[in-house]
Amino acid sequence: MSSKMIGRLRWFDENKGYGYITGYDEENYYFQLENLLIDPTILRTGTEVKFIPNTLTKIPYADEIELYEEI
Repeated sequence: MSSKMIGRLRWFDENKGYGYITGYDEENYYFQLENLLIDPTILRTGTEVKFIPNTLTKIPYADEIELYEEI
């Protein structure tokens, strides 16, 4: 299992069902509603999240997205 990466929500449209996260590696990761482990209504541009990055596909995508909370 891959380790989680931290990033910020770049863009999200709940009606369209997808969005993008910019990881701290500066890569943009595509995601869909089913990749979220959180309520999509709380997402705003700039929200910090953590996710499992997948760059083995043509378009990098984010999976298992949740809010990032510093300890």
